[in-house]
Amino acid sequence: MNRIGSQKAFTLIELLIVIGILAVLATTVLLVINPAQLVKQSRDANRITELTSINQALLLY
Repeated sequence: MNRIGSQKAFTLIELLIVIGILAVLATTVLLVINPAQLVKQSRDANRITELTSINQALLLY
């Protein structure tokens, strides 16, 4: 039997639970990855490379 009022859908509570779980997962991923730390590490790597280049230039001079 197909009744007009018997359509399947998500309830508001189910949607809020899923949004909450996604928010917790996103926060956890951001805390683990820590993009600010990755930027700091890349800057440090660039500085070390530049210092190595300067050191080699001074040794050649």
